[in-house]
Amino acid sequence: DGINYRANVWLNGRQIARAEDVAGTFRVYEFDITREASPGGANVVAVEVFPPEPDDLAWNWVDWNPSPPDKNLGLFRPVSITISGDVILRHPHVVTRLSADRARADLTVTAEVRNLVEKALRTSIAGRIDRVAFRTDVELAPGEQRTVTFSPDSYPQLRLAQPRLWWPAELGEQPLYRLDLEAAVAGAASDRQQVTFGIREIASTITDKGARLFTVNGRPFSSAAAAGRQTCCCAARRNARTRSSATSATCASTPSVSRGSWTMTGSSSRRIGWAFSFWPA
Repeated sequence: DGINYRANVWLNGRQIARAEDVAGTFRVYEFDITREASPGGANVVAVEVFPPEPDDLAWNWVDWNPSPPDKNLGLFRPVSITISGDVILRHPHVVTRLSADRARADLTVTAEVRNLVEKALRTSIAGRIDRVAFRTDVELAPGEQRTVTFSPDSYPQLRLAQPRLWWPAELGEQPLYRLDLEAAVAGAASDRQQVTFGIREIASTITDKGARLFTVNGRPFSSAAAAGRQTCCCAARRNARTRSSATSATCASTPSVSRGSWTMTGSSSRRIGWAFSFWPA
């Protein structure tokens, strides 16, 4: 889930990644290791790590915090192992849009779906948020990857009445929802993803004084300092010139292995994926 900065990677003595391809502290990599892995037996991972060069975009240091001799190289997050069928789901995401009175939330759900085999497949993508269910069928060409979108325009059940809103700590509670997604092929589950998220809408405006004002769920909000206590603004500035909205989701954690060897269990007919998710700590 994180490496600084370049790496050669081997699994069971076979190289699956090279340093010219695996480079970047905050990048995401995933490898299909179905052929290299040994289900039911011991598996050994070897990683040769190289530190960043002066011009690389990596963890940088400032004059009051000099760079350590090893330039902070190495694995800084776990390595995850996943087992799936021929179709996989990745990067589930939920975007929120609130009505002006906050009485309704329109949710847009997206995910990437990928066909891992060299033949066309038809897959059914089904999702659920609490009691709200939705699904669609997707035709995938050999090796195709596609973004699947469930919008409230096409799926009215994604318009939630009286949603439980997520607020910063000093403004309210932080209730969370769970999104469950499943990809099925020929009626059998191929892959599942789950993400926990809060329903909120964050916006920013430029005031008539040229300052940036942030709002959370329509209420003004600011931070007293970069690492300081969060406080709520007393009043919003009017005559805003621009506005943008965003939302975020907190991904559920997955079982992981950081290094060394492990023993795999399960059928050898399942596909095995090994993911490096390189995000800032």
